[in-house]
Amino acid sequence: MRPASIFVFSIFVILPFASTLGDSVKCPQIACASGLTLDAPENYRWLPGDYRFEMQIDGTPAQCKGKLPLKNCGLPSIVCTAARVNVSESGCALAPVSHGWGPIYFDSNPKELQITVFRNDHIIGEFKKKIKYQSNTPLDPKCGAVCLQANERLNLK
Repeated sequence: MRPASIFVFSIFVILPFASTLGDSVKCPQIACASGLTLDAPENYRWLPGDYRFEMQIDGTPAQCKGKLPLKNCGLPSIVCTAARVNVSESGCALAPVSHGWGPIYFDSNPKELQITVFRNDHIIGEFKKKIKYQSNTPLDPKCGAVCLQANERLNLK
């Protein structure tokens, strides 16, 4: 990019995303995401079969059901009854032996969470915990973006 192009790009693309608080704090128009991420063990091998994730989220039941191997990329292979839960899919473009479930995301901040994971109606994992969140301010605290985030590990056999 030529220097003049960079200047024009900066004025029309970067500056509209910034605002000023007071005399010295620049606050980009970004936000951070609050919520809980529940990871499976890094090297866990998900076997083919029917999966069910039974959950109690602050006492409210939810369920996700899916099947491995995954469907073609772009087609959902798992469906959840609660809108605030997302079990991510991993490896749809790879060979079926590489297919699996990625992290489970909760876009709310549940205080208590209980999950039982089933494969072909057999329990392969459980999680039960009161969740502790960390406050995260990605920008200057004067900008107001404060997130509550937690990351936990799901134990699977």
